[in-house]
Amino acid sequence: MKSEDFIVELMDLIKDNRLCGISIGDPVHQIQNIFGSPELPKVRLGRRSKYKLWSHLYGNLSFVSDDNDVIVSIDIDLHGNRRKYVDALHEKKSLNEWMIFFAENNWNVRKYDGVISANSNGISISFSLSGKLEMVSLH
Repeated sequence: MKSEDFIVELMDLIKDNRLCGISIGDPVHQIQNIFGSPELPKVRLGRRSKYKLWSHLYGNLSFVSDDNDVIVSIDIDLHGNRRKYVDALHEKKSLNEWMIFFAENNWNVRKYDGVISANSNGISISFSLSGKLEMVSLH
């Protein structure tokens, strides 16, 4: 399977808190086992910080790891122009249906700058005000 063929169901991400078998706390080599070589060499984030974090970029998919080569976050950017390594389907729910789901499951929801952000249990999901899924983050 080519990496651009990965399509995930948003509800599966919410339930499993993992992407294509990769979860927070896994070693970085798991990424390459599933997605192959990154688009670019890993890049250090926040050079002035005492914490060393590294970004691994795969088109619309980015992984952040710590200095021990352990994954600390996974981000899927669904609104950008980068090649889509992963696409997330959200079961054709309307924004109103998602808001009901978030309320029923005690998610923290915020609206700011034209974005609705909901987070709970290590996952953040962002929608545009029109209901378009924009970003999914595991942390």
